[in-house]
Amino acid sequence: MTERAKNRRRRLLWGAGFLGALALAGLWAWRGGVVPGAAPSLKAAARESARERAGIVAERSVAMSEASAGVASTPPPAAGVVTENPAEEEAREKIESLVVAYDASVLPRLAGYLAHPSAEVRAMAREGVVQLGATEGAAFLRAAADKATDPREAVALLDAADFLDLPPAEIAGRASRASAR
Repeated sequence: MTERAKNRRRRLLWGAGFLGALALAGLWAWRGGVVPGAAPSLKAAARESARERAGIVAERSVAMSEASAGVASTPPPAAGVVTENPAEEEAREKIESLVVAYDASVLPRLAGYLAHPSAEVRAMAREGVVQLGATEGAAFLRAAADKATDPREAVALLDAADFLDLPPAEIAGRASRASAR
């Protein structure tokens, strides 16, 4: 084997080794960059925090969908026993009537229910503000999040406010196509 062939082979092996190391580094980064036994990175901590928030929001949405669908998680009460608070029921009906109007001018009245003593009524008011879809509702949701005592409720309010601040999909699609040109 000539010296030239040996050098070529050596360079090829070094190149293959470099590509292998690069592939391992890419795999490590793709898996989250967590080394067993080491402290988690900031990205991993942020990802975990986002997963926890998503779990909290999912739990809330399941509870809201069960409440709005009338699905009882406990057995029905015995005959003649009143379990609903009439004030809460009245507040729910009022929220529903405000949301059905699909008018942004009802936001201040709907935002008043974000400070209701009942967590269910507050959650229903939050969902109502989101259903109206008016970007002005984000300010009401952020103000309610500042006053919220439950951190999970504050996160849900801030997530809803962030959702309302998003641009409509068709505008975002046009903007991305325009920037691609």
